[in-house]
Amino acid sequence: MSGRRYAPQDLEGEEPPQISPTFGRDLFLEWREPRFGTSNPTDLTNPVWEWLIKTRKDAYQANEGFNGPPSKEKGPVWCFRRFGQSTTTLTDGRKIYIAGEHEDHYDPDFYIYNDVVVENSDGTHLIFGYPKDSFPPTDFHTATQVGTHIIIIGSLGYRSERHLNESQILRLSLKTFEIEKMATTGNGPGWIHEHTAELSSDCQKIIISGGLIQREDRNYFWENIDEWELDLSTWSWNRLTDKQWQRWAFVKKDKTPSHLYRIRAAINIRDYCGKDQFANELQKITSELGREPNLDLLPQLYRVDDSVKEIPPDEFLTNTFRISIDDLTVRFKEGYSGISAMVEGKLAPSRLKALQDSICIKLNQIHGGEWIVGEP
Repeated sequence: MSGRRYAPQDLEGEEPPQISPTFGRDLFLEWREPRFGTSNPTDLTNPVWEWLIKTRKDAYQANEGFNGPPSKEKGPVWCFRRFGQSTTTLTDGRKIYIAGEHEDHYDPDFYIYNDVVVENSDGTHLIFGYPKDSFPPTDFHTATQVGTHIIIIGSLGYRSERHLNESQILRLSLKTFEIEKMATTGNGPGWIHEHTAELSSDCQKIIISGGLIQREDRNYFWENIDEWELDLSTWSWNRLTDKQWQRWAFVKKDKTPSHLYRIRAAINIRDYCGKDQFANELQKITSELGREPNLDLLPQLYRVDDSVKEIPPDEFLTNTFRISIDDLTVRFKEGYSGISAMVEGKLAPSRLKALQDSICIKLNQIHGGEWIVGEP
């Protein structure tokens, strides 16, 4: 399965139990911070982390409850309320939780984990840590059980630790809980995350589809539109499809960040909040951009003419906008570094250029700065 960004792990949709801790502040402070293992694996089971697993308290709540030092000074608090964490249920009733992240990079408790948590059928837990070189911090991966192993594929990871032309493949033993990196050959998807994995009927191959890929040194992610097959007998990749869909990006010529998300947020504040709050937010954006954004033009950003139809948003596609043009679906995903665009097929060259030119012009008017069409 693949952990999703929009929902942290919870207890099958139920409210976490209210359990009083059996330890005091001193023990909490001893186990407050995440840590790497010293062996592969390292048993890090302790009362503090097991209590945090059972209660699903977030890092801030736990630290406040024990009057811990500020995370901005001391570092993040260990937490089990995570995004991008995989869950595998074994036939004996145990659940295997693998890694994941807490919060995002701007939060003082942000952390990407490299641990494995075993939840036994009696409700007790084992917590295994690993050296970083054996199990890098991993999130938004897939975990596929194959016999007595779990194959862990992909990761978002820390930006500085991504190997952009590789696909991270790890194998977890369900007998020893040792993790080993698996070297692969062939044409793989690259640095992929938020994908899905399906085991073949003969249990010899894993099929990868969907997700996001980052390659080379680009800051934006491209949607994976193809399927890839990992042969578990040879650890070799095989590309199953090669869709020739048109893809490109809209980026600032000076490579500065996009503020589209801030502008869209300002519109929501204008429509649903008070005038003072909207005025304050608009003033901040204007100061950062060096000009007032054109809010009224934003809803028309992806319409080149009246023949274009908007497609209702998909709740699973965040920051993504879709249109139908010449009976083809075009998707635009807005991000920090710009906008990635994709046609599910091929538009006529003149039609593609008209669409790209129209959006660039509107971006210049809405956002300011010179926007250009970049290569994928």
